[in-house]
Amino acid sequence: LEKVLLVFRLCMWSIFRMFIGIFLLKVRHGGGVMLSRFGIPHTTREQPVKLLIGNESRKLTTAAARAMLEKGGLMLDSSAAADLSARGLNNFLGAYIAQTNTLPAIAERILPAADTGRIEGRRVYNFAFAPASKSQVCAFGHIDGLSPEATVLSEFLDAYGNVVSPSAYRFTNPSGGRIVVVAVTLAENRSESVFNFRKREMFRKSFEWLGGAPLPVSVADEANIGVWLNVSADGGEFLLTVVNFRPDVVVDPKFFLSDVLRRRKISELHEDGEWHPGCLDGEYHPCVARVFRFSR
Repeated sequence: LEKVLLVFRLCMWSIFRMFIGIFLLKVRHGGGVMLSRFGIPHTTREQPVKLLIGNESRKLTTAAARAMLEKGGLMLDSSAAADLSARGLNNFLGAYIAQTNTLPAIAERILPAADTGRIEGRRVYNFAFAPASKSQVCAFGHIDGLSPEATVLSEFLDAYGNVVSPSAYRFTNPSGGRIVVVAVTLAENRSESVFNFRKREMFRKSFEWLGGAPLPVSVADEANIGVWLNVSADGGEFLLTVVNFRPDVVVDPKFFLSDVLRRRKISELHEDGEWHPGCLDGEYHPCVARVFRFSR
């Protein structure tokens, strides 16, 4: 999947060189694959919402990390959160987080605060938390001293159904910055404890909370369909690229569209190089990009 994504980005660069990346979400290394499979648009350019995972936090000075936390709009995994906690930034994180490889639980329970009501079920089994990852297998964060102002989104459960510790929470720190901490490493993590519909919905809602607004577009119910959204320099047009990374054809996938896009006319780029009136319905063939234009 990583190779397919790389080839796709290189091929599409010529189309989008006159456009600038949009959305709320800036990703650093390692998050692009996860968000592509979740159907959540993202970019590497500066944006109000950021995803900081793995060892990327170590590239930041403590002053830069503190400024990022104060500004908010930041989701961190356990690796990044533990690094910033060790630097004494707990007041901005809302808890003390320590990285450990000890198995905490056999399952997670997603709580009502995560706002995943449209997806049935609340339990996510960890299967010994052995992700098919290249590094940091079984790494997760132990959260201690959680601020009473924080809202727990999900929690680890032991074999008897007892709560072990929070597995995700959101927090508005004293500087007004909104953050979300996920107590498992997300870099290179390909486990079922991350890639499932319940967790995807929790992530989608968390990004909307961090940005204070609905996502402009996201995939509703299908897995492994990537979306990228760009806006022209003058703000007059939006380009939406949709790629099906599954081996089978997907027919009529559903999308969440914000009012900004819903009110615009849709046209699709055809093989003749021309834009034709279109819609988001239809067949999405494996690894074949469909490009849509939203215009006034």
